Amino acid sequence: MPAMRTFIGIALPASVRHEIAGYIDGLRAGFPGSRVGWEKGEKLHITIKFLGNTDESQLIDLKQVLEGVAAGHRAFIARLSDTGIFPNLRRPGVLWLGVSEGKESIISIANTVESECEHLEFPSEKRTFSPHLTIGRVRELQKARDLATTHLRNDFESKPFAVDEVILYESKLSSAGSVYTAISKQRLKDS
Repeated sequence: MPAMRTFIGIALPASVRHEIAGYIDGLRAGFPGSRVGWEKGEKLHITIKFLGNTDESQLIDLKQVLEGVAAGHRAFIARLSDTGIFPNLRRPGVLWLGVSEGKESIISIANTVESECEHLEFPSEKRTFSPHLTIGRVRELQKARDLATTHLRNDFESKPFAVDEVILYESKLSSAGSVYTAISKQRLKDS
């Protein structure tokens, strides 16, 4: 069986996904000529670690990693705010929303996941983890600078939401874009 593409993440409640989708719609309407791959509301999540190609034989170990991560971390409240871009305003490639409340808890979970996945021989991330939610990927640089500038100047703040589980997802690519399916969900300890 061919390897599947996987990642570990945190799901968002429908109400927060709806808020973000509204924000994306506003940017899209304000900059109709910009070529940006906007994230669909139903796919919005916070990525903890992208694992990439994963053999079916690794799934049992990954599920055990998630169990351990969940057992070692308490549920918490998070909130998305702040607007940002990667890598910079001269070359905006990714538009994102940052995590304000709950940031330390997400970083702690990510550090544990990174350490445990290293033992499973998944490549370690070279960049420092910065919890964020990608809302769009720029496809044409020239027309995106004004959009990126507006995004950086905008205020955004979601409602607070509970984070009570970590999820191992499979990402399947199709002609209509990627589709995410939860393979394993592990509940964090009660706060």
